[in-house]
Amino acid sequence: MGGPQGLPLARGDYSGGSPESLDRVGWQQDTGNAGCRSFGLQRSAFVGYPYAPTSDCDFAGTVRFQITGRRSLANIVLRRSGPVGHVVFSNPDKFNAMTAQMWHDLPAHIAELDADPAIRAIVLSGDGDKAFVSGADISQFGAERSDALAQERYGQSVNAAYLAPSLAGKPVIAQIRGICMGGGLGLAAGCDIRICADDARFRMPAGRLGLGYEQAGVRRFVSLIGVQNTHDIFFSARVFDAQEALRMGFVSSVVPAARLEGAVRELTDAIAGNAPLTLKAVKLTVNGFLQHPEQRRSPDAQSVIDAANASEDYAEGVRAFAEKRPPRFVGK
Repeated sequence: MGGPQGLPLARGDYSGGSPESLDRVGWQQDTGNAGCRSFGLQRSAFVGYPYAPTSDCDFAGTVRFQITGRRSLANIVLRRSGPVGHVVFSNPDKFNAMTAQMWHDLPAHIAELDADPAIRAIVLSGDGDKAFVSGADISQFGAERSDALAQERYGQSVNAAYLAPSLAGKPVIAQIRGICMGGGLGLAAGCDIRICADDARFRMPAGRLGLGYEQAGVRRFVSLIGVQNTHDIFFSARVFDAQEALRMGFVSSVVPAARLEGAVRELTDAIAGNAPLTLKAVKLTVNGFLQHPEQRRSPDAQSVIDAANASEDYAEGVRAFAEKRPPRFVGK
């Protein structure tokens, strides 16, 4: 992997850019100065980044750096690609394990994309080809789950992250490749649709860790894969493959790894061509039934159904059908 602006991972110079452009490399100051260039950045711009310069790097100064290799920053990356918003879990050195900060940040990231009128669908995926999410970062448990209060606080963040996909009004798709275990399995379960590569591997290891799994999360699995399969994956804590996930109904389809992104793109393209209010009404209806099966009608869902039936999009859909052309929906 190259360094900033294509530099090799070796001693060298770097000019311009920002801390964000250094996300994928490790770097440190070097005392050499032959042939060095200016960063054009003040030291304050690097607050919070490891190996920050020891002095301001203004246009008058020169600082030499040694590119030492990939720096792993555990974070969540947002991307927009036309009408699709992408949420990428990035902690590749730990197979995209979720840190406490990542759990905390996820709901706001999904809400940001959900509030963007240009976005019609949201895709969750893992950084690289090894994992979707391997679970929670267990190395943090000593600090983040040290007592009852800390456990409660940590659990609230995790539960909010699990709920975030269902609270979004737009369809949320889990694009799963490689490892999807523990917290990754819980996150995927919270999505509306799950598509996985044929190399995906799944596991619910709560029983191997001795932790109590939240009731809402267990109910989510029961609604997806039924009582017997839920008992199976929790009681055994075994690894199961993509085809078994398909048999259980946990994923909607399994595709070759090389086709995964294309398969998800085909789905999001289809979603983007449909009326947003109709999709939101269906999602609210389904979620309302799952959360309150005793209710025959969800007031929230009904209000969106009524809005869809009175919308500009409904009139446009009827006109487009009569004129034998694709509809142009605007979400109003």
